Order: sequence, then structure tokens, then C-alpha cells
Amino acid sequence: MKPSAPFLSLLLRVLVVLTAGALAYMLGWSQPVTPLTPPAAQKNAGPSGMTFKNGVTLRPGSTVPGHAMAIANLIKRDREQGLAELAKLRPGADSQIVYQMVFEMWASGNSSMAAAAAATAYALPPGNNRTDAFNTVLSTWGKTAPKDMLDWAGSLAATDSAPLKDALTEVVSKENEPALAAQYVDKLTDATARNQSIGTIASAMAVKDPAGTMDWLNQVATGTTYDSSVKNLMSGLAKQNPAQAAALVGKITEPGTQANAITDLAATWGATDPQAALTWIDTLPDALATARNAAISATVAGWAKTDPSAALAYVQSAPDPSVYLGAAPALAAALSKSNPQAALNWVDSLPEGTAKDKALSNVLTSFAASDFGAAWSYAANLTSRTARDTAMTGLVVAQAKKDPAQAATLLGQLPPTDQISTTGNVAAAWALQDSRGATQWVAQLPPGEQRDAAFASALKAVQASKLPKPQRDVLVLRLNQIETGK
Repeated sequence: MKPSAPFLSLLLRVLVVLTAGALAYMLGWSQPVTPLTPPAAQKNAGPSGMTFKNGVTLRPGSTVPGHAMAIANLIKRDREQGLAELAKLRPGADSQIVYQMVFEMWASGNSSMAAAAAATAYALPPGNNRTDAFNTVLSTWGKTAPKDMLDWAGSLAATDSAPLKDALTEVVSKENEPALAAQYVDKLTDATARNQSIGTIASAMAVKDPAGTMDWLNQVATGTTYDSSVKNLMSGLAKQNPAQAAALVGKITEPGTQANAITDLAATWGATDPQAALTWIDTLPDALATARNAAISATVAGWAKTDPSAALAYVQSAPDPSVYLGAAPALAAALSKSNPQAALNWVDSLPEGTAKDKALSNVLTSFAASDFGAAWSYAANLTSRTARDTAMTGLVVAQAKKDPAQAATLLGQLPPTDQISTTGNVAAAWALQDSRGATQWVAQLPPGEQRDAAFASALKAVQASKLPKPQRDVLVLRLNQIETGK
């Protein structure tokens, strides 16, 4: 069987990565080099097939790896001319790949070479090529000498915290060395960058050393950064040691953050040991009464994920079932997957209100998976207007993931207040399933809020998708052409 083009492309990239160090050696990059700022990119220029004075030839139609190696060799022989030729590459995906490969080869040697590559990438004109080159250097250098990389980035922090922040993220997220990264936080002069880095480092440190993480936070963090970091620490502990996480609640001083931390812990704990979670909630002081009630509902909602029947039995036997109304939507959704009739009967017994409306919508959504027509008919005939609107909107949103074209035909039956946001849901789902159909649908919508919502949601969904970049670029181009009327 003939290998596919994507497979061959992936194989080629892997080979380039594996041989980057060898190429650097072959090219003779063993001495420190002086970074030069290349001239501004010439938009329409490109490798021309000429032979340079140093004997390097860039042939017309040369492959991307060929361009990368030729330019890398030229940079080694004549730095200024090599970087000038690199800057002439036409903007686009191939140009970005060449930048990545050249700087990957450059940074694969010793730390002196990597520092020169980093400084040169840092000096490039703003844009995708600069971002790709700099990130490639950090990724490559971080694997071989993370401390040297942090030292270099730290030397810039007095005037620009961005390189150090990026380097810290690289060391924490990809090299998993949060303890090393923690030593450099104080070099960050930008408050926002410092606070973000503290949160990132604390979350990673907590996995192996929660107590040490708490000690470190007591030294470096204050205010909102401290509270949010402790909350994240609790989230990290919730699955492996919820009791230890619960002991940290009192360290959070901001009421909203504290309440959210309690609720999040209760939801996680409820999925594994609901009785222990409820026992802990009973110990919360009266000053946290609102958070306590929310935590009870969160515990039942978490319980419903693992044993919905037991969670329902607990709620029905409670002296005051209204305390658990906040969990009704989640409990109804979980129960309807295994026993939809029982879920519907229970929801029908709930007092009128938002919780009941959302719970009923969730049950009908489960029904719709097997019989959308019956679920839609049931929702359309509900006597309560709010229940009907909530159920029908929920069904359209759910159906958009399965059959966006059908969902689009139902938008007109929704209340005007829900049409705009639901149109966005339909457009986003449709764009990922059938880009041509979605763009045609968006194009025929009349100008106004509904069309704007469809365009914005479809564009956001495509940009955030895991589709291959060339495919994403085409979809974004089509949507922009529709928006501009071209």
C-alpha cells in the first residue's frame, strides 16, 4: 500500500527533529555567534535559484527541508546574508516551517549557539515567523539546558518579562521542572506576567509536593494570586487527597474564590466518596451557609455521575429535598441516560422554577438522541412558557451537533431572546462538520445580530479546532470573504 502524503510529511518532520543536532554539527556551528537583525521581510520576494558567493544554491522548486538546510548552511558561512535570505521567504505556511527548522537546527547545539539563536529570533520583526522561531528555540533549548535558557531569558526581564515568562512556561509545561522555574519568578518585573507564572508553577508543583507548594506560595504570592493559586492547589489535590484539599479552604480570603473552591471540591469529592464530602460540608461554619448549600448540590451532582440512582434515592429521602434543587439538572441528565422514565417522573415532581426547567430540558435532550421528533413534540406542547422555551432551545443546541442543517430550520420557533445565541451554537457546530454548507448558510442570513453571531461563532470554532492548519486557514478565509461581502 502506498504511504499517504500526510504520513510522509509527518515522517519527514520527525526525521528532521531527530537529526537536528547532527546537522548542527555537520554545518560546523560549534562556536558562539553574534546575532544580527535581518532586514525587513520583502513581501513578494523568494529564493530565486541563484548561487551565493559562499557556494550555496537555492533551486527553484526546492523542497521546504532543502530550503531550510540551505539557508542554515548559509547562515553558518555568512550570517548577515543568510538571515537576509530567510527574511525574503514569502509569507505563508512553508515560510513558517522553514523558520522553525532553521532555528531548531541552530538551537540544537550547545548553549552558546542556542543563546545566539534565541537572541536573533527575539530581534526578528513582529509576526508569525518571529513567534515560531522564538518558540522553536525555547522548545529545543529547554530540552537540553533549561537552566541556561532561564538564565538568558532572565537577563532580559528587567526591561521585558515576556521572554522569561515564555521560558518558564516551557520549563514547567513541557519539561516538568516547576521547582527550577520557581527560582526565577522574582526576576519578573511585570506584575501580570509574574502572577500568571506563579499560578502555572504552583499547579505543576502541587502534583508532587503539595506541602512544599503551599510553603512557596506563602513566600511569593499575595492577594488574588495567592487565593487563586491555593484554589488551583485544592483542585489538584481533590482527586488524590480531598481531605487534605479541604484543610486549605481557610487559607483563601476572598469570599467568591473561597466559595468556588468549596463547590469545586465538593463536586469532585462527591463522585468518589459522597458521604465523606457531605460530612465535611456539615462542618463548614454558618458564615459560609450560601457556599455550604451550593456545595451540597455540587456533591449530589458529582455523585450522580457515578451512581445516579443512589443519588436520587438520597435526595428523595432528605427531610428538605429543596436543598438539593441546584443539583436537579445534573442529576436528571445522569439519570436519564440509564432510566429516562424515572428521570422524567422525578422532574415532574419538582417545584416550578428554573431548576425544574433545566432538568426537564436535560431529560428531553437524552430522549432526543433516540427520537428527536418525539422529544421536540413533547417540548413544544409544554404549558409553561419558560419550560417550553428552555427545553426547545436545549434541543436545538443538542441537535446542532448531530444535524446542524435540521437545527437551523428550527431556530425560528425559538423565542427571539434565544435565537441569536442559539444561532451561534448552530453555526459553530456546522462549520466543523460541513464547512461548505455552513458558509453557504451564514451567507444567506440577512444582515443583523443573528448573522453576526453566526459568523463570530463559526470563526471562533474553526480557529480553536484541531483541524490541520491549512484546512483551518481555508475555512477562515471563506468566512472572512462572506463577512466582507467578497
